[in-house]
Amino acid sequence: MSINNDVNDDWLILINNKDVKTIRKSINKIIKDIIPSNLKRLSTRGKLSKQFHLSDSASLYRLGDNSRDDSIIDEKIVEEVKKWVIPEYKKRFEVGEIELDLISAWTVVGKKNSWHSIHNHNKGTVQSDNHIGVVIYLEAPKPTFHLRGNFFYMYEDNITNYIGYGEVAGKEGQVIIMPSRLWHGAQPCAGKRHTLNFEFDIIEL
Repeated sequence: MSINNDVNDDWLILINNKDVKTIRKSINKIIKDIIPSNLKRLSTRGKLSKQFHLSDSASLYRLGDNSRDDSIIDEKIVEEVKKWVIPEYKKRFEVGEIELDLISAWTVVGKKNSWHSIHNHNKGTVQSDNHIGVVIYLEAPKPTFHLRGNFFYMYEDNITNYIGYGEVAGKEGQVIIMPSRLWHGAQPCAGKRHTLNFEFDIIEL
C-alpha cells in the first residue's frame, strides 16, 4: 500500500493519554542487560543519551557492533502498539483491513540537554511509502523557557512548494505516528526523556 504523496506529505497522527507505565517497566528491565548502540551514526545526541536496539529484522539499523539481528522486545508490547496504531491509520486514510509487520524497534533514554538531530527513517530502503514510524513517550520532562524538548518535523508543501514546519509537545503517553520519509527530530529537553520507537511495514490484507 502506498501513501498518496500529493496529499499526505505532512501527515501526523497523535494519540494521547495511553497508559505506558507497564511498557516502560518492561523496557527498563530489558535494557539493563544489553549494551547501548554506537551513537556516531544515529540522530540521538547529548552526553548522557543512550539508545538500545530491541529488534532489527530488516537490517535498517545495523549501524555498529552493538546492533542486533534478533528481537528482544516483548511481543505483547508490539501487539499492543499495533492495536493503537491500526484503527487510527485506517480512520485517517479510509482504508480497508491492514496489518503491520515489525521492521525495527529501539528505545532512547536521554537526560537534560539531550536532543535528536533532524533525520528520517528511509535508510537502506529503495521505496518506503508503505513504512510508518511510531514514537511513544514513556517519560517526558516538563518544558522550560529555554529547553522546550518538543518533537519537530519538516516537510515540503506540495501546493506552495515551501518547506513546512511543525512541533508536538512530548508528554508521557503521547504516541506519534508518521510516514518514515518525514524529516523529524527533537529539541533539547529539560530532564529525562524516554521514548520507545518502532518502524512498521503496512500490509494490505
